[in-house]
Amino acid sequence: MKSVSDTRRLHTLNAFISVFSVFLLLCIVPGNALAAKPVCGNEICEGNESKSCPEDCGDEPDPQPSPSGIESCGCETGLDSSAARAGRAYVRDLTVDTNPTTKYEVRLPSNYKVNKKGGHPVLVYLHGWGGSHRSLPTQFARHAKSNGYIVVTPTGYGDGGRNSWNGIRSAKLATCPSGYTEADCDAGPPSGTSTPSGPSTCVDIDDSRFDYCYESCGDCPKWDGSPARNTWNEELGTDLDGDYTCYWTTCLDSVAQIEALLDTIEQDYCVDRSMIWVTGCSNGGMFLYELAKDDRTSNRFAGYLPQVGSPHPGFQQYNQSLVSPPKYFMGFWGESDTVVPGKGNFAEGVALDTNSNGWLYMTADSIVDQWLSLNELSEDDRVDPYDASAYSSSLDCKAWKGPAAEDAEIISCFVQGGHSCPGFGDMPRMMWDFAEIHPNTSGPINDCPVP
Repeated sequence: MKSVSDTRRLHTLNAFISVFSVFLLLCIVPGNALAAKPVCGNEICEGNESKSCPEDCGDEPDPQPSPSGIESCGCETGLDSSAARAGRAYVRDLTVDTNPTTKYEVRLPSNYKVNKKGGHPVLVYLHGWGGSHRSLPTQFARHAKSNGYIVVTPTGYGDGGRNSWNGIRSAKLATCPSGYTEADCDAGPPSGTSTPSGPSTCVDIDDSRFDYCYESCGDCPKWDGSPARNTWNEELGTDLDGDYTCYWTTCLDSVAQIEALLDTIEQDYCVDRSMIWVTGCSNGGMFLYELAKDDRTSNRFAGYLPQVGSPHPGFQQYNQSLVSPPKYFMGFWGESDTVVPGKGNFAEGVALDTNSNGWLYMTADSIVDQWLSLNELSEDDRVDPYDASAYSSSLDCKAWKGPAAEDAEIISCFVQGGHSCPGFGDMPRMMWDFAEIHPNTSGPINDCPVP
C-alpha cells in the first residue's frame, strides 16, 4: 500500500510531466503556427510577414484570378446541371428557317460550371467533306476536356450529297451575297484553263466521280463531253456552260447555320463570348474563310485556325468585304498534300489539286499576304525565327506580329505530312496555347442572342 507521501510525490511527478509535455509541444510546433497575426501596413517587416504582409516587406502579392471574360446569357438562364454536366457530351438538333434539321455535339470540360464567372471558352470544330458532328479527332476531345474549354461540332448540310459547308464558287449561288456588288458576282475567268482572275473553283475536270449535284443547287446539267469544261459564259454571268462538277458543296446558307449555332450555344451554356474560336479540317477549313468575311459572323470569333483547308481563288476577289478584319490567324498545311496544296503549282498564288485534277485553291502565302494587308502588317513585322519545336519537330512555321500586345498575330505552318487532321499529335495544344492569349477585341455583335 502506498503512503500519502508517495501519492503526493506521484501527483507532483504527473503534473511535472504534463507541464513538460506542453513545453515540448510548444518547442516543436512551427513558430508561425502560434505567432500572433502580423499587423500589416506598419511599414515594418517583422518575423513571418513576408507572405502575409507584402506591403511591409516589398514582396509582390500572389496573383488572384479575376475573370475577364464576357459572360453569355447561358451563365444565368442556360441549361441547369442536370442537362449540362461537367465532362459530358450532348448531341442536339439545330433547325434554321426551312432548311433541313442538322445535329451538333457539345463536349463539356471536366471543370464546367453552369454559372462560372466569366464563362467558359469555346472551340467550334468543322468537319471535312462527308464528315459529321462525330468527326472530332480524339486529340481535340481529350485536350479540351482536361484544359477547360467547350468543343462544339456541328454537321453541315447534306441535301442530296455528302455533308458539306458552302464556300465561294464551290456551289452555284442563288443570289449575290450581302455586301458584294453585282459586278463582283458576275466576274469570272474567261476560260477554265486560264489564270484565274475571279472566283474560279476548278479547271477541266473530266472524271465522272466528281460530278456532284446537291438538291439546293437546282437543276445541274450533265456534262456533255465537250473538252471546254467549266468555262465561264460572259453573257450568262454567274452560270457555267453545261457543267456542274464545280458545285461540290451544298448551296444552302452555311453561314446562317453557324450564326444560329453560336446563338444557341451562348444561350444554353455558360460561354465566354470573348473566347470563341473556330477550326476546321479540309472543307471545314475552307469554310472558315467564309465565316471571316461575312458580317454575320466575322466578329463573333476571336480567331481562325484552319487545317489543310484553303479558300478558292474567289475569296481573293471578295476580301474587301471583311467588315472587321480578323486579327488572329493560325493555319496549317501539309508539306506533301496533293488534295489542298499549300504551295503554288498552277498560277501565281494559286494551287491545283493534283489528286483529283482540277480543284483550285489559294496558296498559304497568298492567304497570309491578304491577312497581313487587311491588318496593316507587312514583312517588316515578321517574327524571325519562329520556333515551334516544343510542339513538333515536323513543323516549319512563320509568324508576323505588330509591336503592341493587342496587335494582330498571323502564323502559317507546314507539317511534314499530307491531307490529314490533325497533322500532328500536339496540334490541339499548339492551337489553344495561341488562342488563350488572344481574346476577341472586336466585340460580339449583339448582347443576348435569341435563336
